[in-house]
Amino acid sequence: MKPCIHRISALPALVALLLAGCGDVGLVEIPLWDLEEDEEQATVSEVVIGQPDATSSGPRAENPAANTLNAPRGNMLWHDSQLFIPDTLNHRVLIFNGIPNTPDPEANAVLGQPDLDSGAPDSPQADNLFRPRTVAASNDNVFVIADTENHRVLIWDEPPQSQSDTPDTVLGQPDFQSAVDACTGGDTMRDPTSVWLDGNRLIVADSGNHRVLIWDGIPDTNGAAADLVLGQEDAVNCFPNRGDVVEADTLNNPTDIWSDGTVLLVADSGNHRVLIWDTLPNTTGSAADTVIGQADMQSGLANGPDGLTSDSELNNPRYLAVSDTRIFIADSNNARIVILYELPDSNGASFDSVMGQPDFETGTVRPVEAGNFSNPSGLLWTGNRLLVADQGFYRVQIFQNFQDPPDDD
Repeated sequence: MKPCIHRISALPALVALLLAGCGDVGLVEIPLWDLEEDEEQATVSEVVIGQPDATSSGPRAENPAANTLNAPRGNMLWHDSQLFIPDTLNHRVLIFNGIPNTPDPEANAVLGQPDLDSGAPDSPQADNLFRPRTVAASNDNVFVIADTENHRVLIWDEPPQSQSDTPDTVLGQPDFQSAVDACTGGDTMRDPTSVWLDGNRLIVADSGNHRVLIWDGIPDTNGAAADLVLGQEDAVNCFPNRGDVVEADTLNNPTDIWSDGTVLLVADSGNHRVLIWDTLPNTTGSAADTVIGQADMQSGLANGPDGLTSDSELNNPRYLAVSDTRIFIADSNNARIVILYELPDSNGASFDSVMGQPDFETGTVRPVEAGNFSNPSGLLWTGNRLLVADQGFYRVQIFQNFQDPPDDD
């Protein structure tokens, strides 16, 4: 068996203390239904971000505002006691000083717009965004945003606190005034949807080019080319599945990546699967070792051959989050989050738990209430909390108080 994900170090006790304030708000206990019928429990906060309460959904009349979200997509970031949320269709990233614990919370600052009441796109500049998705940061404070429909990735040498803190470097474009989608090499992008970085590497899901770009080190020059490419045989071809059939070395609209510096996971959403590389590739076009969501590396149908929601197949998995004991997958078109308790060592492994549905066979959108989802499209695990960007309900939900997964025996 591959090891459980306990190689990820737990967050310091200070972070847990900072987050403890949410414990006195209204909470709803939910079962996370699993194959052993042992109900792992968690709670979902009645405080949601972007809506006045847990039973409201849809665009709000006063949108954009400090307390609204417009179809949020992409992974969020908790960094230095601040929460960053990509508010995609308002073309901004909202900043909260802490994880909210009071109803209808308001953001404290914004990136990509001049103020918290603005939400229109503009021509590309260093201080604006166009449908941004994932936000990420490294331990040494490098801060990155996937500015998706400007076809670029923005890099700050330290986390910005307002729109006036402009990025230091842009990738995918030669300068901050360009927004061309292209596939002419490792220095171009088309609709990048996610970023991951540590002090040694930067990895980008270049979704529209059906590939993943990897830099050895964090670039400090505009338009720097990636060092290697996954999903394609080279840096100048960008066809889904390399213009042929699904294989272990192909990608179709990859939307998210995660790594601990060794293992690499890619949400290959167009092939309805998550690919696992046991070690970070060091050559272009390397094949994955294991697949989640499909029975084998040559399959890529939504919910498998029969098209039915199940305990081992996926339908447009968009985003990932990993804790020391769980892998969370936002199975967007099945309106659920599926959970594995360890990295699988064989293809098509069964999921251990599910959130948002009463069982593994249900995949339709359920009524608007705490714990249900409509097109979940972004995740964040921090401390003992999971935040979910609930795109179709125009909100972010906060889950907490997860129990330890059941023992294998």
